[in-house]
Amino acid sequence: TFHSPPSEPPLMSSPSSFPALVRSSCIDLQPDEARVDMDAVKAFAESVDVENVKSLGSSLIDAANSFESAGSADFGVRFPDQAAEVNLIAVAHALDFASGYRHELHAHTGLGAWNTMKRGIVSMYNENPQLSASWLASLTAADISRLFAISGEPSTGLAPLIERILMCVHELGSRLTELKIENMGALVMHTIRSSNPPSSSELV
Repeated sequence: TFHSPPSEPPLMSSPSSFPALVRSSCIDLQPDEARVDMDAVKAFAESVDVENVKSLGSSLIDAANSFESAGSADFGVRFPDQAAEVNLIAVAHALDFASGYRHELHAHTGLGAWNTMKRGIVSMYNENPQLSASWLASLTAADISRLFAISGEPSTGLAPLIERILMCVHELGSRLTELKIENMGALVMHTIRSSNPPSSSELV
């Protein structure tokens, strides 16, 4: 069921978390607003450097890309199995935000938005390799500050970022617990192996 878009976008200061905002934006999208431009698809397909794509390798995160993000990052982690890799990438995608704080982060940590998030995600993995639902739900603001090495002091302007990271991991942990699913990786693997996988809007 689709609903009409809201008259005003939700304020960033509202208690709604980023995952909730993503869900609402998917729901608000009208079917006739989403179209596939086949000419653009054909042009893109013809522009792809197949050999370069092959050279990137089969690893989900071993992409030699000049623009590093959650899907292309080399986290420098040796995974015990594919499920652990999928789990970390899924959490990384959920936490792939903070671009609005890049200036404050550069000023106080010397790192940009994504490198700050990546450092925190790796610290999370090192502390709890399962990135379990119960662990995510138990994290505190002090934990986020420690794991991501960012200060919540007023002079840094980063307290809101800590709060948003905390909101995100708490929602992930709480929702996974409700679903009785161990972690994000298990959710992804269960979904793709389902005989009737949900649509992307239903999944978010």
